[in-house]
Amino acid sequence: MASDRIRLRNMLLYGCHGVTPAERAVGRPFEVDVELAVDLSPAAGTDDLGATIDYAAVYETVKRVHDEGPTTSWRRWPDG
Repeated sequence: MASDRIRLRNMLLYGCHGVTPAERAVGRPFEVDVELAVDLSPAAGTDDLGATIDYAAVYETVKRVHDEGPTTSWRRWPDG
């Protein structure tokens, strides 16, 4: 069971997302928060970095999904 939480907050990404043509043409900064529900007990028990979460990889995944835009709705983003 995932009892631990890792939060990456205030990731600032620039994108051309929105409903209006102006929003999609000019772009603006977007602030993104991510919360991961994970079980970190294996890492805690062994002090093995390979059993933890790579924050840089999480950031790069979020950035890649964001950069696939533009989109008109945040609902396009994965959830869950």
